[in-house]
Amino acid sequence: ILPVEFDRCYAILHDILESTPHRAVVCFGQTTYSEARLEHVARNRDHVRDGEPPRHRERVIRAEAPPELSSTLPLEDIATGLTTAGIPFAHSDDAGGYVCNNLFFHLMAAPRRSSVPCGFIHMPRLGPEGWPEERIAAAGDAVIETVATFLSQDA
Repeated sequence: ILPVEFDRCYAILHDILESTPHRAVVCFGQTTYSEARLEHVARNRDHVRDGEPPRHRERVIRAEAPPELSSTLPLEDIATGLTTAGIPFAHSDDAGGYVCNNLFFHLMAAPRRSSVPCGFIHMPRLGPEGWPEERIAAAGDAVIETVATFLSQDA
C-alpha cells in the first residue's frame, strides 16, 4: 500500500520497480463510483489545494512530458475478464486530479515503461458505501489473471 501523497507515492513505487523484476504494473486506487473504472488516460496535471484560505489550483506533474499518456494495459481484455467475473466496470478517460492520476502519470512517463504493460484501475471503496472485500478481491483477481494471460500469449 502506497501513501496518499503527491509524488512521494510514485517515488516509493519507483524504488520497488527498480529492485523487483516485473513484466507488468497494475496500480489500483479507490473511487466513489459504484463500479470499477478502467483508466485509459493519465493527465499531466494535479489539482492541489493549498494556502490560507485553501484554494484549488492546477500544477503540471512533469514539465518535460506531454499533456496526456495512455495506459498500455490490455484494457479490452480486462473488460472481458471483468464481464466474465460479473464485475461491473466502466471505461474512463479521467483518472482525476488527485494522487491516483499523479501516480498513473509518473508511471506512464517513466523511462523503460513503454516495453512493460502499465496502467491504473480504480475500485469502489471498501465498505457500506462501496463494495465488500470479496467483490474487490474478485475484481482484482480478474484483472491480474487477465494481464497474466495477456503476457503468456505475448511470450
